[in-house]
Amino acid sequence: KFVRRNKLMLSLTTAAVLVIVGSLSAGLYVANRERKIAEHRFLQVRQLANKYIELDNDIRGFSGSTKVRSQIVADSLQYLTSLGSEAHMDKNLENEIALAYIRVAHVQGDPTSPNLGQFAEAEESLNKGEKFLNSVLATDPRNHDALLYSTTIAHDRMVLAYTQGRGADGLFWADKTIERMERFVSLGNPTPVENYSTTYG
Repeated sequence: KFVRRNKLMLSLTTAAVLVIVGSLSAGLYVANRERKIAEHRFLQVRQLANKYIELDNDIRGFSGSTKVRSQIVADSLQYLTSLGSEAHMDKNLENEIALAYIRVAHVQGDPTSPNLGQFAEAEESLNKGEKFLNSVLATDPRNHDALLYSTTIAHDRMVLAYTQGRGADGLFWADKTIERMERFVSLGNPTPVENYSTTYG
């Protein structure tokens, strides 16, 4: 009797439930698709960084390799710029992009290893990497990877400044290095960062 009396109401309720279920299913599909895209981008930038470092290590000792290394740097920076615009607050991807910028900076102008002598460009790459790390640390101040990479950037900028005779800048970045290292150490004994030792051993 209830069904007969409330047939219209039940039909509308059923339709509403179906619409809600359909919307939820569509939302889950989109979320899952975006997660897979983010994971794919993460793997892309990691593979780029790994292959780039391996190739650079292989050719840096050869005569006439400067032009090739410069082209690799230019191509890598172009790719990172494109990828960075799509990071969308993805912490893992932002950390990975920052690490790639550090690696590029080391080839551009790391005074402690064979480099291209592009010191200003190296500092700019470190700057770009730091922006991604700042984004991560703004929402997750105890992020292990971001703190480690941030400490590396401060150290690299300190070395660059001292090498170029900019003592005041060097002292500033030395203080930053200590401050960031203390924050990193305060995390205790976290699991070593995967993919970091291949660059910094």
